[in-house]
Amino acid sequence: MDESRTTTIEYCPVIYTELLTQEAGTDTVIPDTMPDVVRILCCQESILLQSKTVSDGGVTLDAMISHTVLYTGEDRPGICRLEVSTPVRFTARNELIESSDACTAALYLSGSEARTLNPRKIQLRVSASAAVTVYRKATLDFSEDAELPDDVQKLYATENVGYIAGVTEKSFTVSEELHTEAAWGGDAKILTWKWFVSELDSKKVGGKLIVQGMMDADVLLVSDTRPESKESFRVPFSQIMDLPGEDCSSTLFCCLPTAGYLDTLMGAEGNIALTVEMSCLLQAVFTASAEIRCLEDAYSVSAPTALTRETLELSGPYRDTERSVSVHETTSLPEAAEEIVWTAAELSPPFLREGSVYVNATVRAILKTVSGELSSVSRTAQAVLPDVTETCFWTVPECGDLRIDCSGENAELHCTVSLKLREGSAVDLAPVKTVTVLESDGEEEDRPSLVAVRADGRSLWELAKSYRSAVDLIRRTNPDWDGSEPQMLLIPRADQRFL
Repeated sequence: MDESRTTTIEYCPVIYTELLTQEAGTDTVIPDTMPDVVRILCCQESILLQSKTVSDGGVTLDAMISHTVLYTGEDRPGICRLEVSTPVRFTARNELIESSDACTAALYLSGSEARTLNPRKIQLRVSASAAVTVYRKATLDFSEDAELPDDVQKLYATENVGYIAGVTEKSFTVSEELHTEAAWGGDAKILTWKWFVSELDSKKVGGKLIVQGMMDADVLLVSDTRPESKESFRVPFSQIMDLPGEDCSSTLFCCLPTAGYLDTLMGAEGNIALTVEMSCLLQAVFTASAEIRCLEDAYSVSAPTALTRETLELSGPYRDTERSVSVHETTSLPEAAEEIVWTAAELSPPFLREGSVYVNATVRAILKTVSGELSSVSRTAQAVLPDVTETCFWTVPECGDLRIDCSGENAELHCTVSLKLREGSAVDLAPVKTVTVLESDGEEEDRPSLVAVRADGRSLWELAKSYRSAVDLIRRTNPDWDGSEPQMLLIPRADQRFL
């Protein structure tokens, strides 16, 4: 079949997606300059992607996990802080992956544990996950027309499709010096902290995309002279990204604070300056839509025909939706809680499995027991968002309605997980690739020139193809038919003279 018109779409289909998980950790010895461990207050981790390698048959990710352990030391007042790093490697193997493919990866930590093996040794364990998606640049050509004999009838189909026009990501660092509102004094230390992106917006300027956002920081400070208290900060950021092409109609972003470092410096009049180094990963998925016209069916009025088809896996135009689900877990406390000092939630990268999106939510809390001691508790629950199409992607999940209800030595942890999705419904399209007119089957002369049939729900195209007629010829032969049922239709035999 000689193509005379085609529609070409350059897009990035998903070749491979998987959530890789492994256990990581280390046993660390307390440095000689630090005191023995009496009690671990809390441990906070972050993970930073250091390198990403895409090769034929696989993807390799190398990352570094940073552990911050706060503990009370023997014969030393206040809180001691210990920093430990652990390397981790993720490996995905799949024969479909090629070295020229593009890969995005979102890293997450959950299920952390820090416990004392002896006064000079701490064991650190954490579950590390990487949500890996591999894309490939590809081109689809849709045949719109063909040079065929005059007696070959052609049926065309028009579909609106959506596709991923490009994928890009950019790593950057937010550096800032933040000042507390209250005067703390020189013995203040950071007990724990959390970062999240509260605003994200973009605009196109030429072939560039300018992304502006706002990162919020909550820091829990503690000192010997003041009770624990939270300080909140807002840090703006902006980045410039390249556009993958001119046909990008919309963009879906996610921005991940991946790893960071905060430390305290003495400021003027007792205020504390917090030095911030926060590594971030900005990911953008560009979508576009197109209307395609292709040859859906064909037949000859004078002889049998053989068709070959090309099955295309396409998506309908993408639509934005937002889904949420509530999760809760019950855990026991080492001692009854008097006050909840701090709550935070860490959400894993979403992963799709059998029509549902899963998000692991780790809820953490620092509480003050009835004896006046600080203690910590954490629990991981799984949020499930069902009935999601296979052709979808998403932003970073958000956590809301976070609370902890304590009763005696039991605690129930609640949170709501929300996720913005961009979904496209499946489009089944199998256009005709070639049409071959075969030799006559010998039945041509035996067929009557006119038959009377009932439509029985069949379209005019189906009737014309079954009786080797033509749609226009059937319409002309039955001028009074309005499409209602039941009615007898006269189907004339078609030949070259009437076409």
